[in-house]
Amino acid sequence: MKDNNNLLGFIDKKNNALEKERQLKNKEQIILNRNNLKEMKKKNIRLLTRGTYLEEILVPGENWTDEEVKDLLKKLAVSQ
Repeated sequence: MKDNNNLLGFIDKKNNALEKERQLKNKEQIILNRNNLKEMKKKNIRLLTRGTYLEEILVPGENWTDEEVKDLLKKLAVSQ
C-alpha cells in the first residue's frame, strides 16, 4: 500500500511538472509572438515613412511602376 502511495505521488509530481513545462512553453511562445509583432510594426512604419519620402521626391503626377522605382533605387545605390 505504501508503495502504491509513493507511486501515485510520483505520478502526480510528474504530471504537475509536465503541466508546468507546457505552461512555460506557452508563455515563451506568447513572448516571442509579441516581439515579432513589435518588429513587424517597426518595419511597417519604416517602410511607410521611406515610401512617403520616395513619393515626395519622385516627379509628382508621373506614374512610376514598381520595377522603375526598383531600378532607380538600384542605380542610386551603385552610384554611391
